[in-house]
Order: sequence, then structure tokens, then C-alpha cells
Amino acid sequence: MDMGKAPDEGRRVRPVWLPPEGEFAGVDAGVWWDAVAVDGDLGARTAAHLKASKRCCGPVACAGRGVVVPRWYFLIRRGAARSWSEPGTQALVEGCRIGLPGSPKSAAHAVWWEVAPRFRAVPPLTTPRRLRRAPAAARACAEALS
Repeated sequence: MDMGKAPDEGRRVRPVWLPPEGEFAGVDAGVWWDAVAVDGDLGARTAAHLKASKRCCGPVACAGRGVVVPRWYFLIRRGAARSWSEPGTQALVEGCRIGLPGSPKSAAHAVWWEVAPRFRAVPPLTTPRRLRRAPAAARACAEALS
């Protein structure tokens, strides 16, 4: 037995906060993670920027079906959004609830996983530092194209 590994390391472990498979439920921010919401084109470009990076991107949910302006939710470590003040974004902490699908690959709900949570003992989240930089990089890229 390798004593250097945690007991669940390497095993597929469903995140405890993820709703049951096939279901859709509200999950409270500020309990397992905080979230940052980014709307519209900026949200889409921010998600694309994070996904294009070679570094790990944490879970990203998108609420976009049946709405005029889609909203992306980026999950970051708990407590990190309390002092969040990035332009064009909204911090979601204790007292906020996000509707999330329980199936990482489901397309049956108005909200879907753009980047699904990883099934690990401690699923990785996007670091606040990377998320703070991503909207600015997305804006710069959009300005260069116009």
C-alpha cells in the first residue's frame, strides 16, 4: 500500500454537493464552494479562455436555454468570493442558490455543465487568481477582433 496517497485518491468519487444523477436541484453557494456569475458574451468568452488553457479549469455551469442572456457560473474555493469586485461579474456566496444538473453530461435542463465537475475526492476548482484574469483576457481578445 502506498502510504503517500489519500485513501480516495485515484478513485472516482461523486462530489457530495452534486445533485443525484438525472435530477436538477438548487445547490447553496458558500457551503462547498463560492461561485462567480458572468453574463452574455463576456461569460462565453471567459469560459472559452479558461477551457483553452492547458491548466485545469474547475466546473463551469451555463444557464442558457430559454433565456435572452445566458449566464455562466464559475466555481471557486469557498470564501474567495467574499471580497470579489471584478467588473462585469457577480459574486455568489452564502445565501445564494444555483440550480445545477446532477448529470455531468445531461442536456435535458436549462442549465448544463460547460465544464463538468471531476469525480475525485476533492474535485478541482478554478483558482480565484485565474478567474480574475480570464474576463480581462476575454475582453482584450474581443477588442482585438473588432
